[in-house]
Amino acid sequence: TNIWAARFVNNNPTANSFDVTLKDPSLGNVNPYWYYKINHPTGSTAASIRMYVDQVGDVIGSMSDLLMTQWGVYAPPTQWNDLGLTATTSAVSPALSSITKSGVINYITENFNVAPYSIPLPVTFLSFSGTCTNGHIALQWTTAAEVNNSKFELWQSKDGITYQVVFDTSGAGNSNHIIQYNTILPRPEMDAITYYKISQTDVDGRSTTIGPIAISCSPLPASQLMVYPNPSNENSNALLYNPSHEKISLSIIDAQGKNVMTQYFSSDSDWILCPLQTASIASGVYFIKVNNSQISLQKTLVIQH
Repeated sequence: TNIWAARFVNNNPTANSFDVTLKDPSLGNVNPYWYYKINHPTGSTAASIRMYVDQVGDVIGSMSDLLMTQWGVYAPPTQWNDLGLTATTSAVSPALSSITKSGVINYITENFNVAPYSIPLPVTFLSFSGTCTNGHIALQWTTAAEVNNSKFELWQSKDGITYQVVFDTSGAGNSNHIIQYNTILPRPEMDAITYYKISQTDVDGRSTTIGPIAISCSPLPASQLMVYPNPSNENSNALLYNPSHEKISLSIIDAQGKNVMTQYFSSDSDWILCPLQTASIASGVYFIKVNNSQISLQKTLVIQH
């Protein structure tokens, strides 16, 4: 039998002798607003710990850079320790985002918290773009710096949801100058839009991903806007053909004409994939409006929770 116990402590950890300024070098500012006390008095099975956070209320910049921490688990020294790789999900405040650490077996100090990653990301991307050229997909990406970068992987998807690796290549290891990469991939069987992301993995196994971008080998109209899934019961996406590459504004308008949300997007590719944080918007009929100096488009979106 396994028994776990958890308690949310709505207090600055420092006030309870868990000084937030004592921390691993990999950690940024440890959350000073609250922490969790979690123990495992019975059993020995590893578990996953998931914490929920409000990105605005808890002053969290980027969920992708968030780490889970535990007080004194690797003492000495006694400090907040980075627990390593985690999985995160993002939501628009006041909806809650989450961070999950799997395989936790050591609860000796009971105290868990969160902190952002303080070390610069292994790779600084300057761009990622692609075109359909002579019946092939030409992809290019540029880095400004690389630190312990082991490899790049290109991911392809037919629907923008399920991806598979279609190409990999070694990174530069360590570099402080601009490097341009490119590759040619076979043209997909169908001329429908295909989505690509690129990920890099450092020598320690940490990875970052940028994209997606959307590419089509079909003749395209001057402008085109698609919204999917529609109707939606979770987050949606807007896909816009924007050959001018000019920055766009995208607004979600309710049936009474009220602006619910406005986001801004840009891309070096002709197609812009715009993730829409609609999971936190009430059910109803809405209008997606996209504008820049070249484009003025509108689509209807139905949200059903």
